Amino acid sequence: MVLKWDAKLETGLDLIDDQHRELYRLVSLILDPGEETKIEDTIKFLEDYVVRHFNDEEALQVTSRYPGLPEHKEIHAGFIRTFIDLKTKLALAESAEEREIAILALNGAAVDWLGNHIMGHDRHFAEWFKDPHEWLDLEVLSVSPEDQG
Repeated sequence: MVLKWDAKLETGLDLIDDQHRELYRLVSLILDPGEETKIEDTIKFLEDYVVRHFNDEEALQVTSRYPGLPEHKEIHAGFIRTFIDLKTKLALAESAEEREIAILALNGAAVDWLGNHIMGHDRHFAEWFKDPHEWLDLEVLSVSPEDQG
């Protein structure tokens, strides 16, 4: 099974959309049966990428004074906790069956989270971000007649 990016998931924020596409690609690699080291390497890369993506997304939220930032950060932290828990179960799996169950659980959590999070929370933030009069400090951006000189 290959996880396909769908244009319906786009937020209209290029950085975020590019990172979401890459996250989809990485989760697809976990789905693709292959060598164990490939799965382990992909999971490590996915973990690092998720952290980077969350940091980038939250930085945009800070910049735009997004009122949903505290909730959004907690949602991100919750996903990271789930991801680490499932990654640990995979590392501790003692049989091929336990590994397969852990991989499927990890993948299921990632697929579910990606779709629901992007379509809900990220899309809400993107709408906030794309409407600058919601958050820009117009006093800072305005030019006084003296400055126009």
